[in-house]
Amino acid sequence: MLITELLKQEDVTLPLLTESNQLGCLQVTGADTIRFLQGQTTCDFNLLTPTTGLSGAICNVKGRIITNFYVCQQSDDAVLLIMHHDMVTKTLTHLKKYAVFFKVDMQDVSDSYEYHHLFTDGSKLSATEPLATHSANNNTAIAISQSSSHPSSQSPICETLLVTQKGQPLAEVFEQFGSLFELPFELPFECKPDSTDKRLQVNNELQGLSIFNGQALIRQATSEKFVPQMLNMQFTHGISFQKGCYTGQEIVARMQYRGNLKKRVHLLSYSLDGTDNMTDKDAPALTTFTNREGRAVADIVVSSVLFNQVFCLAVIGDQDVQAPIFCNDKPLKKWPLPYESELES
Repeated sequence: MLITELLKQEDVTLPLLTESNQLGCLQVTGADTIRFLQGQTTCDFNLLTPTTGLSGAICNVKGRIITNFYVCQQSDDAVLLIMHHDMVTKTLTHLKKYAVFFKVDMQDVSDSYEYHHLFTDGSKLSATEPLATHSANNNTAIAISQSSSHPSSQSPICETLLVTQKGQPLAEVFEQFGSLFELPFELPFECKPDSTDKRLQVNNELQGLSIFNGQALIRQATSEKFVPQMLNMQFTHGISFQKGCYTGQEIVARMQYRGNLKKRVHLLSYSLDGTDNMTDKDAPALTTFTNREGRAVADIVVSSVLFNQVFCLAVIGDQDVQAPIFCNDKPLKKWPLPYESELES
C-alpha cells in the first residue's frame, strides 16, 4: 500500500498540518559562523543561502553521527540548526570545544520557536532542491521532502517544516507563506485544532507522518552509532564529497569510495495488537527485529505509531533485508522511500 492509499483509507485529506514536539534549535552567530561550521559538518555551508537550506551531520573522529540537522540562514552571520530536541545540549557541548578559535556565539533557542509539519499535494518551493527555504519576519519554511521531484517516487507528497516564532498565530504565518503552497483555498483563515474550518486538516496525532520522508533524526539513544551513509544521507543532500576536511571526513569518504557500506536505513512497519504495550510510543526501547532464526538484524533509529501500526526507520544489513524480518513473530512490511530510485541505481 502506498502512503497516499494509506491516508485515503484512514480518511486523512491533504493539506494536513501537524505540530512537532520533538524538535529543537541551536543558533550559531558571529563573523566566523560559516567557516566554523564548514569544518565541523558533512554538508557544504558555502552553498547555504537565504533561499537554499541544507541538511547535514556532525560526526565524531570515527565518522559516527553525533547529531544531524536541517539548517537555514537567518542573516549573513547567523544560522539555525534544527535537530531532535534532546540533542541540542550535547551538540552545543561538543561544538564549544572547537569554537574557542572562532568568532562565533552559540545558544539553545529551542523555546523561542514552534515547529509544524505541513503535508501538501504540491509546493511552489523549488521542485529540484529538497531543502529550498523561504523566510519572513523570523519565520522559516523548509522544503524537507519534495517527493514529486522524483519521477519514480510512489509517494508524491510534499513535506514542509515550518519554524515559527513562539506564540505567533498560525493564521499570520500562513498569510506570509500561504502563496508558496498549492492550497485549495484563500487565506487568511482560522488555523487551530478546534477550528470549524476544515479546509486545512489539523491533527497533531499525525506528526509521525514525517517518517515517510526517510530522513531519520538522531537522538540521544542513537547518537554516535551510525555513519551518515547508513542513514542514506548521501541521497538526501546531507553529505558533500567535494568540500574540504571536517571531523570524521576521512572515515565518511572511505565508506563512500571503497564501497564498504553493508547496511543502510529502511522503512518497515508492523501492526499493533492487544499484546503490544506502546503507551510511550518508543519502539526502539521495546522491540527487536529478527530473522527466521531469531537473530537480531536491525538497529531502529526512529519510530512512529500511526493508524494502529508502528512504522520504523531501521538500519539493516543488505543481505538481511532481502529475507523476511519479524517483530515478535509478526512479519514486517517494507515501504518505499522517496529516494528509492537512487538507492537502486
